[in-house]
Amino acid sequence: MYKQDTPNNAQALSGDPTIFADAINDLITGINTSGVLNWADSLSPVTYLDDYNSLKRPPSIYISNAYDDRLMDNNSLLEFFKDLDFPEKVIDLNDGKHAFPVGIGCVGLPERTWTKVYKWFDYYLKGIPSDIVGRVQKTKVGLQLKGTGERLYFDSWPPRQIFYQNLYLHPRQDCPTNSNNMKSGMNIFPYRSRAVDLIYSGTGSAANSGPFDDSSELNLSPVTANMNNLDGRYALVYETIPFCRESIIAGIPVLDLSVTPSMPDAQVIAYLYDVNGYGKGTLLTYSAWTLRDVKAGKRVRLNFEFKVLAVRIPKDHRLALVLDTYDPRFGFPERPAYNVSINYDGMPVLKMPYTYAKPVQEPVQ
Repeated sequence: MYKQDTPNNAQALSGDPTIFADAINDLITGINTSGVLNWADSLSPVTYLDDYNSLKRPPSIYISNAYDDRLMDNNSLLEFFKDLDFPEKVIDLNDGKHAFPVGIGCVGLPERTWTKVYKWFDYYLKGIPSDIVGRVQKTKVGLQLKGTGERLYFDSWPPRQIFYQNLYLHPRQDCPTNSNNMKSGMNIFPYRSRAVDLIYSGTGSAANSGPFDDSSELNLSPVTANMNNLDGRYALVYETIPFCRESIIAGIPVLDLSVTPSMPDAQVIAYLYDVNGYGKGTLLTYSAWTLRDVKAGKRVRLNFEFKVLAVRIPKDHRLALVLDTYDPRFGFPERPAYNVSINYDGMPVLKMPYTYAKPVQEPVQ
């Protein structure tokens, strides 16, 4: 509800007159923030981890959720799963939005998650032999590759098979440069324009025309944007050199960045795209930070934790990082125009998770 001090607008925008929508509205306006968060903590299963872990007869737990669930945060689910001290536990993260595509299984059609739920119940309630036993023993964590029927399996979280590559951000230049950090051997981002500031106009920003254009939960098509058409006055775009081979990104990307806001209140949104040779980007994951009552003109260090993902990046594609100042999914009260400067002497770095694990084709039944 309030990750990185940013209200999650999903419930408020749904028009659902629930207590959650009221809570989000309080967070957006800054009213009773501590009271709302204390109330949310009382509802969270994380608060009762010690009670669960002290059970004399621990239950068997199966957790499943969609990558693009706008309300339930998968990073928190993974952290909860890691701290749940049960021997028989499995978590699966799947392609899709909220109740889709698992809703297909509710009407009796074949669907991967329901297939596993039936097997789970067959084994633990009826004693029917099942391959669920192998999952519990060897592959407790399953990450579906976005846009495919394949899945990565790991024995724990965080898995040993995930490693990180550092992508450093540098001041923009007139011409893109394809350079390498020879000391670390890591790729770095070339730049596409001179601007080093993000500008919020008071009425919106480049997000209205590209970096993020989310649709309803019923629209299962990926969010796309042309990197060449983003308005450089309102958004900063960084791109890697083309991938020399196909790679699999799996895990939680992290962006470490120093910014200087011109006003006490500001918001910075970060998006990661898979970009093809024509500049068309497909949104992979995103993150947001909200600053309130900070000192204008003073540097602030931000650590963006993106939503967990697993995706195959084709050869010759690029990664693009887009920074912006407005997104309707994140709540914030009306505020005057402001700008946010990026401090490149602070060594801003994007840490990208990759894996050498081999994906497995997962049957529907």
